[in-house]
Amino acid sequence: MRQPKQQNTPLFRPSQHSWGPEAFTNPLFGYIEALLFASDRPLSIDDMHQILHSAGHDWMPQQIEGAVRELEAMHQSPIRGLQLIEVAGGWQFRSNPEHTDLIRKLFHFRPPRVTKAALECLSAIAYRQPVTRSEVDAIRGVDSGGVMRTLLERRLIRVVGRHNSPGRPYLYATSPEFLEFFGLHDLKELPSLADVLPTPGNAPTPAETPPTEKTT
Repeated sequence: MRQPKQQNTPLFRPSQHSWGPEAFTNPLFGYIEALLFASDRPLSIDDMHQILHSAGHDWMPQQIEGAVRELEAMHQSPIRGLQLIEVAGGWQFRSNPEHTDLIRKLFHFRPPRVTKAALECLSAIAYRQPVTRSEVDAIRGVDSGGVMRTLLERRLIRVVGRHNSPGRPYLYATSPEFLEFFGLHDLKELPSLADVLPTPGNAPTPAETPPTEKTT
């Protein structure tokens, strides 16, 4: 049965609450927590609004965002096991970094690592996208085919079109999973090239320059 319209529901202001159970008597908090917990990807305010609307709940986007901000503030305490973070254009529950060692013991695993070659490819694609494989090869000075296939399999990059050059090579760009993996809200949070490139005075000398990878 369709739920009645939510009239006169206040926008939420985290600073006005002491975070006791009485602060969360509004069912919207439970709906949002359930959606974020069950989702395998970050959910935007629009995502949550559409899902709630399809279920017969007429919450406004501003009310949903207000409730999300309250939940975010509630989970900022260092003693909480979960944090609600804004990442990849949406919101997602993640474990508190303070408990990383504990969680590793639970699953007996090491976190996925990104090789130096993969980081080089990701950097070239992130700052030059959309970009062809040959352009990535030119930037790195080595063949990047194998590394880029791995990045595609891990869904850190994606094909976004074809270049208007002979052979119509694929164009590559970073994916939403790239933002998730590196904890970025959007590409604007990438450091500027001026901050990551060495200055002329700090550039390595030829003797200090590491050897390039052997091409295949």
